[in-house]
Amino acid sequence: MRSESFYLVTTLTDTSRYAALELADLYFQRWDVELFFRDIKTPLGMDVLRCRSPEMVEKKILMHFTPFAC
Repeated sequence: MRSESFYLVTTLTDTSRYAALELADLYFQRWDVELFFRDIKTPLGMDVLRCRSPEMVEKKILMHFTPFAC
């Protein structure tokens, strides 16, 4: 259930270009994507990635799926 009102802080201040309802909709779409990513990462044990660059995130994900011989 969505709240009827909330504050959205943004640097997109041109109201003729960026309508409040459109920004709110984009926010909720982004939130859904974040929840989807969490739902994928948590069961895989990848819920926390402590990488600082996209390249290192990619390497970490690849290493997660690399089988290790014991």
